[in-house]
Amino acid sequence: MSTLVATFDEPQKMRQALDKLYEKGFADEEVKVVEKLEQPSTTAVVSPIAGSSSAAPVDPSMSTPAGTAGEGGDSAGTETSPAALIHSLRDELPGVELDQDEASYYAQVINDDGRLIAVQGERSRLEEARSILDEAGASTDRVTIYE
Repeated sequence: MSTLVATFDEPQKMRQALDKLYEKGFADEEVKVVEKLEQPSTTAVVSPIAGSSSAAPVDPSMSTPAGTAGEGGDSAGTETSPAALIHSLRDELPGVELDQDEASYYAQVINDDGRLIAVQGERSRLEEARSILDEAGASTDRVTIYE
């Protein structure tokens, strides 16, 4: 099984992508989102999107202070460290091996209030997911399939 990871800067574009994935038959257990949460003790989560209770918060002790909360709801002024993101992704997405550069990039996306969508499945199905995510406005600099 492979995993496609894409990033989104805008929540409405991510929502459009999720709606289209579900419309095309992707199941809840195939689609996960990583995003910053509003609670001060938890900075990011990897979870199935459709209200599953299996959310796995990133360990807050692996987050670093970002100073004071900025405008626009800076999620309690914490940043998600690459180590915390790697830990969370490895737990929730078996087979996704991130190097330090990738982990740093994804952590920065989350710290900048972006989101990641991860889709698991067979390679041919992930090509369909890639088209959907591209169409919905995924950041084109980093849409990656991990084998």
